[in-house]
Amino acid sequence: MPYTEGIRLMAEERPTEALAKFEEALQLAPDHDPSLFEAAGVLAIQGDELQALEYSSRAIALDPENRWYKEQYSRLMSLLDIRLGRAVRAGDTDHALAIAAAKYARPETDKMESYFVKASILQMDGRLKEARKTLSGALKEATTDSLRSEIYGAIGSLWHEEGDDKKAFAEYEKALLFNRNNALVLNNYAYYLAVGGQELDRALGMASRAVKLRENDPTYLDTYAWVLYKLGDYAEAKKVMQRALPLDTAGNPELLQHYGDILAALGDEFMAEVYWRRAKEAGEKK
Repeated sequence: MPYTEGIRLMAEERPTEALAKFEEALQLAPDHDPSLFEAAGVLAIQGDELQALEYSSRAIALDPENRWYKEQYSRLMSLLDIRLGRAVRAGDTDHALAIAAAKYARPETDKMESYFVKASILQMDGRLKEARKTLSGALKEATTDSLRSEIYGAIGSLWHEEGDDKKAFAEYEKALLFNRNNALVLNNYAYYLAVGGQELDRALGMASRAVKLRENDPTYLDTYAWVLYKLGDYAEAKKVMQRALPLDTAGNPELLQHYGDILAALGDEFMAEVYWRRAKEAGEKK
């Protein structure tokens, strides 16, 4: 039988020839799950994780309790995630979208997550209109207010990136209607209001609530401090930034820049220069 020949060829380290035998076995018996399993293993070695995943999925469907099939499938999904990450980092958007489509075509994957992943890939490629359209599709399938809030918040951030804060703020308002404790939306909305010098008292309330929800998040503390700075409460802004900076293990240059600005407003020009220089160095590293 071709399957037996394939196993022998694998033992002889002749995977390409073995794959041909497994494929031959599947032509004779499409539901022969051991052939599907072995073919998937060879395809994974050869770098064709997408086809390998298809074969592995079929094998599991035929024998759902088989531990080896499940472990192989899990490894293949992990490999697919690695490939997706590499494609994103390389800026190969079309390839990244194809991998994401293959991953989320699997029945057990999170379909809602697929919308966010696709939108994120499109956003990184500057295809903001397509990203918004993708998230609009997600809205039609959202089943909870929490999810609707997340989606409206993401759409708002896309509008902000496109430079239309009026539309961004309208989406943030919708997000907060569905979940008034959406910390990310509260933070972003408050920060963009502060940057524009708009509704600062309201921005302070949102930033304060975001910090209470995520009290050890340095980015949220930075937003709160920046609203205080815009309101002219430099002393309190400094105290908040002194909480934020030790929590910022990533060395965010924006936080360092803001702290320098706050120190300058308090008249400490020397230390302001120190933090501005650190911000510049951190930005260059990034």
